[in-house]
Order: sequence, then structure tokens, then C-alpha cells
Amino acid sequence: MLKIVLHSALRQLHGQFTSPVTLAGLGALSLILGLSGPFGTMTTLALPWRLLYWALIVPVTFAAGYLGPALAGPALEGRPVWLRLPLISFASSIFVFGVLMVVNWPLGFHFPGRDSFWSEFAVLFGICLAIEGASTVLAHHGLPGAREATSPGPATPRLVERLPEDLRGDIVSLSVQDHYVAVTTTRGSHELLIRLADAVAETAPVPGLQVHRSHWVALDQVAQARRAGDTAVLTMSNGAQVPVSRANVKAVQAAGLLPGGAGAA
Repeated sequence: MLKIVLHSALRQLHGQFTSPVTLAGLGALSLILGLSGPFGTMTTLALPWRLLYWALIVPVTFAAGYLGPALAGPALEGRPVWLRLPLISFASSIFVFGVLMVVNWPLGFHFPGRDSFWSEFAVLFGICLAIEGASTVLAHHGLPGAREATSPGPATPRLVERLPEDLRGDIVSLSVQDHYVAVTTTRGSHELLIRLADAVAETAPVPGLQVHRSHWVALDQVAQARRAGDTAVLTMSNGAQVPVSRANVKAVQAAGLLPGGAGAA
């Protein structure tokens, strides 16, 4: 199970590092820190070396901080927020602190001793807790004042909130891929370590239908349906084709997607 969780975490991290938004943010932060020289790097490193140092530190610590929640998150799913946030933040702190020690030591930078270890770790834990808390609030509630500024709309499915920011569109379909579920939205696809039944439960309030033991579709994203002998094939809004098993043809008909159902003309 640990191997599966680690594989899932690495896949999610790969998705982050292939996201233009993430790369742009990391690049901008590296540049800002390189020019401003915080934590003593202004006096200890010349500008070229300082830029190189932060260009290394920023993505490495981001990866370390991301792996903490990615690894601890599945084990803490469903736990109260007051318990989940500190534990995930603690995991992130361990990863980030370890990376900083490993990177800084050969460079001759500050290496915390016994007297300062726990105080510095506590500061890092507080930063990770603040970041994780802010991320949780923004993911579940959006930016402050956003609800007052816009008219109320349908609730965002919980499943969508699990996806990277740049892939949070309307759900198109779910498909089982080994131990993962590929969640396809109008903005792309992402694999999650979750059971199909649990993923389907988190699609509410999107109306949908499980058309195969390995496939679920959002009804409003079905562009075309056709028979294929005793089975059927659905063409989705993104052009993908989803098979309908023989046992689910009647349900597809009842949904009005194939002739012979309640919605047939």
C-alpha cells in the first residue's frame, strides 16, 4: 500500500512540475528571493550564486513540502480538520527541514545545533501549517468575498477540489486505471488514488451514470450515443469514447441517451 501511495504522490508531483502556472510561480519566487537575498544569502553569496542557490532551493523545498500532504493525505482522509491539518503540516515540515539540512550543509551554510533545532523546526512547522490552512480554506470556500461578489451557482463537486488548480473544470468522465481513477474534466485529466465508487460519490451534484464497471460519465457531457451490437458507445464532449456494458444499456436508454428509453423521441 505504501508503494501505491508513494507512486500516486510522485504522479501528483509530476503533474505540478508540468503545470505552467506552478513553474511560473516557482520561477518568479526564485527570482525575488535571489534578488532580495533573505536569510543571510545577501551577504554570503554573490548575485549569480545567490540566484542559482534560490533556483535550487525553491523547487526542491516545494517538492518536499508537497510530498508531505500527498503521502499523509490519503491516510488522514475523513479525519477532522483540526487533526488533519497539524499532522499534514508536520509531515511537510519534516520533508522540508530535511532537504534544507542536506542542501545547506555541504554549502557551509547555517546548520542548526541542539540548542536551535527545535525552535527553528517550530518556525518551519508554523509556516507549513499556515500554508496548508490557507490552501484548505481557499480550496473549500474560495477567496474571501467571492460569494458576495458573484451570484450563487451550483456547488463544486468535492472530487474537483482534489484536482490541481489548472484542471478544475466541469467533470466529463471517470475511468479506472489500475489502482487509480482518471478524472477527466473540460480542462484535462488527472489520476487519483481512490476507488471508483468513492469517486462517483464525490461527483455530486453533477448528474451522471455508471455505464461500465470501469467508467462513469456526466450526462450533460455526452455528445453522442450509438449502439454497438448488444452494447453501446458514448462520445463525450472532449471527443473521447466510453464503452457501455451490456448490463448498463437499459440505464443509458432510460436516461434518454439511446432510442428506446424514457427520453426517446
